[in-house]
Amino acid sequence: MALPSFHKQRLKSLLCGCAVSLCAPQFATAAETASDVIAPILLDLPAQSLDRDIRDIALRANITISFSRRALKKIERNALRGSYSVAKSLAVLLQGTEYSFEFVNASTVRIFKIRKHRKKRNKAPGPLQKLKPLPAILPRDEIIITANKRKRFDLLQSAPYSASVVSGETLSLLGIVKTQSLSLYIPGIEMTNLGSSRNKMSIRGISDGVFNGRTQSTVGVYFNDTPINFNAPFPDIPLLDVKSLEVLRGPQGSLYGTGAIGGIYKITTNKPDTRNVDGWIESALSSTRHGGTNSELSAMVNLPIIQDKVAVRGVGYLLRNSGYIDDTRLGLTDVNKTEIKGGRANLAWQLSSDWQMSIGIGFQDVETDDTQYRLANLPGLARQNYLREPHGDDFIHTHINIVGDLEWGHIKSSTSRVARDIHDLFDASLSLPDNVSRPVQSASFAENRKIDFISHETVLDFDFSDNVNLLVGGFISHTKNDYQSDYGIVASGAQPRETLFSEVRDDSTLHYGVFGEADAHLTDKLLLGLGIRWFDEHLTTSTIVTDIGKAPATIRGEKKDSDILPRISLGYQFTDDSFVYGLVSVGYRVGGLNTGSILNSFAPVTTEQDSDNDEARLSVFESDVITMYEIGEKTRWFDDRLVFNASAFLVDWKNIQTDHILENGFSSVLNAGDAINLGYDFELVWKPNENFVFQANATINNPDVTNINPVFSGVVTDQHLPRIPDFAGSIILSYKRRIPNTLWQSTWTVDYAYTGVSQLSFAPTDALLQGENHVLNARVSFSDGNWQIEGFVQNIFDDQSNTFAFGNPFTFRKQKHSTPQRPRTIGVRMRRNF
Repeated sequence: MALPSFHKQRLKSLLCGCAVSLCAPQFATAAETASDVIAPILLDLPAQSLDRDIRDIALRANITISFSRRALKKIERNALRGSYSVAKSLAVLLQGTEYSFEFVNASTVRIFKIRKHRKKRNKAPGPLQKLKPLPAILPRDEIIITANKRKRFDLLQSAPYSASVVSGETLSLLGIVKTQSLSLYIPGIEMTNLGSSRNKMSIRGISDGVFNGRTQSTVGVYFNDTPINFNAPFPDIPLLDVKSLEVLRGPQGSLYGTGAIGGIYKITTNKPDTRNVDGWIESALSSTRHGGTNSELSAMVNLPIIQDKVAVRGVGYLLRNSGYIDDTRLGLTDVNKTEIKGGRANLAWQLSSDWQMSIGIGFQDVETDDTQYRLANLPGLARQNYLREPHGDDFIHTHINIVGDLEWGHIKSSTSRVARDIHDLFDASLSLPDNVSRPVQSASFAENRKIDFISHETVLDFDFSDNVNLLVGGFISHTKNDYQSDYGIVASGAQPRETLFSEVRDDSTLHYGVFGEADAHLTDKLLLGLGIRWFDEHLTTSTIVTDIGKAPATIRGEKKDSDILPRISLGYQFTDDSFVYGLVSVGYRVGGLNTGSILNSFAPVTTEQDSDNDEARLSVFESDVITMYEIGEKTRWFDDRLVFNASAFLVDWKNIQTDHILENGFSSVLNAGDAINLGYDFELVWKPNENFVFQANATINNPDVTNINPVFSGVVTDQHLPRIPDFAGSIILSYKRRIPNTLWQSTWTVDYAYTGVSQLSFAPTDALLQGENHVLNARVSFSDGNWQIEGFVQNIFDDQSNTFAFGNPFTFRKQKHSTPQRPRTIGVRMRRNF
């Protein structure tokens, strides 16, 4: 498992100096003026314990304050009445105690126990400004992480794990709406490019392949505090009205359970504001070379219903993207048009001073007229299909969350339901001669998946002291997966459709688990973290298969599994500007069943047997498990003007589950083998002055597959995990300044991303490469806090290199598929805040 030679020397010096750390984009709003921009609040606090004072201030100011309730409730304070800034009120209340405070960002405050020799970072509050300063692009600051499920958030630069946090302000100013675009600039993230709501995400080289199927996702996707995926493609929800986006890299088994073997991707939206009416409307218009006109329209409104008690917040959007692929056989141009429409509404209710409840619903409808691959042997962006290949995805998400403060800590209870209806059609015409000895004619493979995913989690956060925190919780979910497929010759004239093969499969999965994590400051500088999770999962399946020339057959089976997932971390704060850590974590995905049929004719013989199953028609793919070892350092230099972070990790993956496309075009899930990935993440953020920011990051992977499954026959000389390049990196340059004698600020940004070469699948027979992609974007925006006007150019070089060597399971081995990124797109965007 040799490291590429051109990286060896620089990595050797870094590793020898232990300069390995978390690699996280430093996206946040500057906190230097945070205490200045929050309007004064009118307080009428009775004589009470200090913890209740802090809670009441947070509610009145609509901000987050992190503190130890158990410690502060022992301190009694006199009444406080009058108009105060947040900074002034906290200074008065904390005077004479062992505690102080600091603004982490414009809406977050951390209260901490004063330690000897602590370097104070908070600055004295200045005079209040009438206008809220415009958010800065990509500044370094104390970034918070909420994906740790605790009320007391982690600070990114002193958290003993690898993460990235992107603020909503950054998303807005960079004009990023889709995760596909953002993933290029977050270290360690890779995504396929099959199309909207059809892609797979992987983190840190933990990729089980490019094909969508029945395997559980390697990345847990969370919308606020609830999971929204199980074994379905990435839902591709537009990043609108988002407070923050968090990525946890590496297995998260102890805290998040099975299915999070690669990491966590969490979207946190802005909560309803019970005090202020708020809103915005945004539109964009652009033109794509080789294509047509694209449009975006979105809006948000926030309405208090009962002042300081109840509010509702709603978001709606309509996105239309032109196609740019032509089908010369069908005589059609720009076939891959896509429309995404949806919205969400959230109701927040302050039940009491200690309890809050939120209820929400979101929906989305994705309709794509055709797939987006071309044929490499044809000029231009063209292909020659017999049929169009549409895709649709109806998504509905409902949730209810209840949180409360108790004498001993904090409780959070989250319940959600996700319903998805996904339908696809593929042109299977070229498969007829090999599969059924018929001449090539119009034939299709249609599949429809209906997913009903219900989950509940309750977390208890025990606040023992300033130095010890204990979290325990329970999780239960039920997933119903109804799958239908039909393979046959399409109707023509008086000739009806002829079905050659069909499958109706109903899967039901019940999962429950309990977990706990403890963090303890053994000394002022040494932090120990321990975590453990036990789970149990039960899968049942019932399938009716109508095979070619055979009567329908019913197949039933079940699979059970349970295990324990541990985690341990150790962090040490050498100085206020240098934090090092080590981490060992485990991830796990439960195995499953393949039903016997044409799907299984080439599947491997199972290594597991269960007397309750129909062994003649079932094959079992085993559970896979990942152990990751990581070390890291997080550093800041020259008064935070320079940040350099890096991390080194070793991933040991056993019994890799993968969705494999058989020679006949159908899919089967099997265990591909084992893998070892030695990887590195690097990031540099430099702010020479208040106006200019330079950021660069890079990820290096060396994912070698060992103990390869003999099903993947052929001579393997350099077998890597699919879709994982050896190298990927990006650069962002940003310059901002106020226009003299006006309230307007201009922001100029150029970004470049490179993705190296990767292979398509585990099979050496699919010797298809993709990657070597370059994308250069530029944008300029002008904003006065109320209006924002932006001009942008995406894919300036009009790079048409192959991002994804797959588009159709029945033809990708017969024709060379190439999926280009969207051609050069030029447009304008306008936003009005109310």
